Amino acid sequence: MERRPIEQLNLSGNVAENWKSWIQRFEIYSTATELDVKAEKTQCAQLLHCLGEESIKIYNTFQFSVEDQNKIKPLKSAFNDYFTPKKNLTYERYKFFTSRQNNLKIEEYVTQLKNLANQCEFGTEELKNELIKTMVIIGIKDSHLREKLIQNEDQTLDKVIECCVITENSKKNMQLMKITETPSPTTAGDKDSEMIDAMAYIRP
Repeated sequence: MERRPIEQLNLSGNVAENWKSWIQRFEIYSTATELDVKAEKTQCAQLLHCLGEESIKIYNTFQFSVEDQNKIKPLKSAFNDYFTPKKNLTYERYKFFTSRQNNLKIEEYVTQLKNLANQCEFGTEELKNELIKTMVIIGIKDSHLREKLIQNEDQTLDKVIECCVITENSKKNMQLMKITETPSPTTAGDKDSEMIDAMAYIRP
C-alpha cells in the first residue's frame, strides 16, 4: 500500500504554528518512509513537494551558499527563519517569571512552566530546571507548602513536583471525605497521616 504524503503547509492563519506542526509531521513522515536515510537532494525535493506550490514560491526567494545547496538542514532552517518571527526574549521570560498556578492542577502548571521555559533560552538544562523548580515553589497556591519547600532548597525539580502532587492529591481526598462522611477519630488520624507522609517528601 502506498503511503499517503502529508498535507501541504497551510499559509493562512497562524503561519508560525502551522509551520511548527507541519515540520513535525514531515519529520515523522520522513522516518516512517525511510526518507531520512536517502540522499539529501532527494530529501530536499520531497520536502518541497510536500510543502506545496505556494511554499515553493517562497523557496525560490532563498539564497544558499554552494555548500548549502541541496542540503536538508539549511533548507529547513531557511523556512524556519521565514515562517517564525524573531523571538522577543524579554517578553518570553516575563511570561515565565510571572506565571502562577491559579486554577491549574500542579501537573498542568509544571507543564505550562516547562513550555514557557523552552522559549526563554536559559542556556544549560541544569539552569532551566533550577528556574522551573524556583517558579513551581513561587507560583503554587499552597502557601504552607511553599514555606516548607523554601526551607529545603537542596531538593531536585522532580522531588519538588512529587511533593506538590502528593500534597494536592491528599487535600483533594480529604475534601471528598468531608463531603461523604463524618470523620471518626480513626479516619481523622488517617488524614493526618496522609499529610505527614506528604510533608516527609519535603524533608532533606
